[in-house]
Amino acid sequence: MESWILGEFLNEAWKIWLAIALLLLISEGINPGTFAVSFGGVGALVNVVICFISPGFAGNVTLQILAFSGVTVFSLCFLRPIFVRLIHRESKNSSPNIHAGKKAKTITPLRKNHFDGRVLFEGTEWQAVLAEEFQEDIPVNRMVEVVKREGLTLVIKPQESPGIK
Repeated sequence: MESWILGEFLNEAWKIWLAIALLLLISEGINPGTFAVSFGGVGALVNVVICFISPGFAGNVTLQILAFSGVTVFSLCFLRPIFVRLIHRESKNSSPNIHAGKKAKTITPLRKNHFDGRVLFEGTEWQAVLAEEFQEDIPVNRMVEVVKREGLTLVIKPQESPGIK
Protein backbone atom coordinates (compact mmCIF):
# COMPACT_ATOMS: atom_id res chain seq x y z
CA MET A 1 0.00 0.00 0.00
CA GLU A 2 2.86 2.39 0.79
CA SER A 3 4.25 2.03 -2.74
CA TRP A 4 0.82 2.86 -4.17
CA ILE A 5 0.65 6.08 -2.10
CA LEU A 6 4.20 7.01 -3.12
CA GLY A 7 3.36 6.23 -6.74
CA GLU A 8 0.29 8.45 -6.63
CA PHE A 9 2.32 11.22 -5.02
CA LEU A 10 4.98 11.01 -7.72
CA ASN A 11 2.37 10.94 -10.50
CA GLU A 12 1.13 14.24 -9.14
CA ALA A 13 4.64 15.77 -9.01
CA TRP A 14 3.77 18.26 -11.73
CA LYS A 15 1.07 19.74 -9.49
CA ILE A 16 3.57 20.26 -6.69
CA TRP A 17 6.05 21.94 -9.05
CA LEU A 18 3.27 24.08 -10.51
CA ALA A 19 2.29 25.22 -7.01
CA ILE A 20 5.95 26.04 -6.24
CA ALA A 21 6.28 27.96 -9.52
CA LEU A 22 3.11 29.95 -8.87
CA LEU A 23 4.17 30.70 -5.31
CA LEU A 24 7.58 31.97 -6.43
CA LEU A 25 6.25 33.99 -9.38
CA ILE A 26 3.42 35.53 -7.35
CA SER A 27 5.85 36.49 -4.58
CA GLU A 28 7.98 38.18 -7.25
CA GLY A 29 4.91 40.07 -8.44
CA ILE A 30 4.00 41.17 -4.92
CA ASN A 31 7.51 42.34 -4.10
CA PRO A 32 9.36 43.26 -7.32
CA GLY A 33 12.64 43.76 -5.49
CA THR A 34 13.11 39.99 -5.15
CA PHE A 35 14.29 39.64 -8.73
CA ALA A 36 16.07 36.31 -8.18
CA VAL A 37 12.93 34.55 -6.90
CA SER A 38 11.41 34.50 -10.40
CA PHE A 39 14.26 32.31 -11.67
CA GLY A 40 13.26 29.65 -9.14
CA GLY A 41 9.79 29.91 -10.67
CA VAL A 42 11.31 29.25 -14.09
CA GLY A 43 13.09 26.18 -12.70
CA ALA A 44 9.84 24.88 -11.23
CA LEU A 45 7.97 25.47 -14.52
CA VAL A 46 10.63 23.50 -16.41
CA ASN A 47 10.03 20.63 -13.98
CA VAL A 48 6.28 20.80 -14.70
CA VAL A 49 6.96 20.37 -18.42
CA ILE A 50 9.47 17.55 -17.92
CA CYS A 51 7.07 15.72 -15.56
CA PHE A 52 4.47 15.71 -18.35
CA ILE A 53 6.94 14.51 -20.97
CA SER A 54 8.74 11.86 -18.94
CA PRO A 55 6.94 9.62 -16.43
CA GLY A 56 10.35 8.35 -15.30
CA PHE A 57 11.36 11.89 -14.38
CA ALA A 58 8.09 12.40 -12.50
CA GLY A 59 8.91 9.33 -10.43
CA ASN A 60 12.40 10.44 -9.42
CA VAL A 61 12.52 13.16 -6.76
CA THR A 62 16.33 13.38 -6.92
CA LEU A 63 16.24 14.15 -10.66
CA GLN A 64 13.51 16.72 -10.10
CA ILE A 65 15.52 18.55 -7.43
CA LEU A 66 18.66 18.44 -9.59
CA ALA A 67 16.77 19.77 -12.62
CA PHE A 68 15.14 22.52 -10.55
CA SER A 69 18.48 23.55 -9.05
CA GLY A 70 20.28 23.39 -12.40
CA VAL A 71 17.70 25.42 -14.30
CA THR A 72 17.50 27.99 -11.49
CA VAL A 73 21.28 28.44 -11.35
CA PHE A 74 21.49 28.54 -15.16
CA SER A 75 18.75 31.17 -15.26
CA LEU A 76 20.47 33.28 -12.63
CA CYS A 77 23.86 33.05 -14.34
CA PHE A 78 22.85 33.40 -17.98
CA LEU A 79 19.37 34.90 -18.21
CA ARG A 80 19.65 37.45 -15.39
CA PRO A 81 22.31 39.55 -17.21
CA ILE A 82 20.06 39.70 -20.27
CA PHE A 83 17.10 40.91 -18.18
CA VAL A 84 19.28 43.42 -16.32
CA ARG A 85 20.47 44.88 -19.66
CA LEU A 86 16.88 45.09 -20.89
CA ILE A 87 15.75 46.85 -17.71
CA HIS A 88 18.64 49.31 -17.83
CA ARG A 89 18.02 49.99 -21.52
CA GLU A 90 14.36 50.68 -20.74
CA SER A 91 15.20 52.98 -17.85
CA LYS A 92 17.77 54.87 -19.99
CA ASN A 93 15.19 55.34 -22.74
CA SER A 94 12.50 56.52 -20.34
CA SER A 95 12.94 59.75 -18.48
CA PRO A 96 13.65 59.34 -14.76
CA ASN A 97 11.34 62.32 -14.25
CA ILE A 98 8.34 60.63 -15.89
CA HIS A 99 6.84 60.12 -12.41
CA ALA A 100 7.91 63.50 -11.01
CA GLY A 101 5.11 65.40 -9.31
CA LYS A 102 2.82 62.37 -8.96
CA LYS A 103 1.46 61.37 -5.56
CA ALA A 104 2.19 58.27 -3.50
CA LYS A 105 1.36 57.09 0.01
CA THR A 106 3.94 55.91 2.56
CA ILE A 107 3.69 52.29 3.67
CA THR A 108 6.71 52.50 5.96
CA PRO A 109 8.34 55.59 7.48
CA LEU A 110 10.79 57.42 5.23
CA ARG A 111 13.89 58.50 7.13
CA LYS A 112 16.98 60.47 6.20
CA ASN A 113 19.85 58.19 5.09
CA HIS A 114 17.69 55.05 5.30
CA PHE A 115 17.03 53.01 2.18
CA ASP A 116 14.30 50.69 3.42
CA GLY A 117 11.27 52.91 2.83
CA ARG A 118 8.22 51.72 0.87
CA VAL A 119 5.42 53.67 -0.79
CA LEU A 120 2.24 52.75 -2.62
CA PHE A 121 2.44 54.37 -6.05
CA GLU A 122 -0.16 53.84 -8.77
CA GLY A 123 -1.39 50.66 -7.08
CA THR A 124 2.08 49.09 -6.70
CA GLU A 125 4.45 48.97 -3.76
CA TRP A 126 7.80 50.66 -4.54
CA GLN A 127 11.06 51.04 -2.68
CA ALA A 128 11.46 54.70 -1.74
CA VAL A 129 14.06 57.05 -0.29
CA LEU A 130 13.72 60.54 1.09
CA ALA A 131 15.13 63.26 -1.17
CA GLU A 132 18.49 64.55 0.12
CA GLU A 133 17.33 68.09 0.84
CA PHE A 134 14.68 66.95 3.33
CA GLN A 135 15.68 66.31 6.93
CA GLU A 136 12.39 65.40 8.64
CA ASP A 137 11.09 61.86 8.66
CA ILE A 138 7.80 61.12 6.93
CA PRO A 139 5.53 58.77 8.93
CA VAL A 140 3.35 55.95 7.63
CA ASN A 141 0.10 56.69 5.73
CA ARG A 142 1.17 60.15 4.53
CA MET A 143 0.71 61.44 1.03
CA VAL A 144 4.05 62.28 -0.57
CA GLU A 145 5.27 63.53 -3.93
CA VAL A 146 7.63 61.74 -6.28
CA VAL A 147 10.73 63.79 -7.13
CA LYS A 148 12.20 61.26 -9.58
CA ARG A 149 12.81 57.58 -10.18
CA GLU A 150 16.26 56.02 -9.83
CA GLY A 151 16.04 52.50 -11.25
CA LEU A 152 13.34 50.76 -9.21
CA THR A 153 13.48 53.28 -6.36
CA LEU A 154 11.38 56.41 -6.06
CA VAL A 155 12.92 59.54 -4.58
CA ILE A 156 10.25 61.15 -2.40
CA LYS A 157 9.56 64.50 -0.77
CA PRO A 158 6.75 65.55 1.57
CA GLN A 159 3.62 66.67 -0.21
CA GLU A 160 3.21 70.42 -0.12
CA SER A 161 0.15 71.64 1.75
CA PRO A 162 -2.27 73.61 -0.47
CA GLY A 163 -1.77 76.90 1.44
CA ILE A 164 2.03 76.68 1.74
CA LYS A 165 4.46 77.55 -1.02
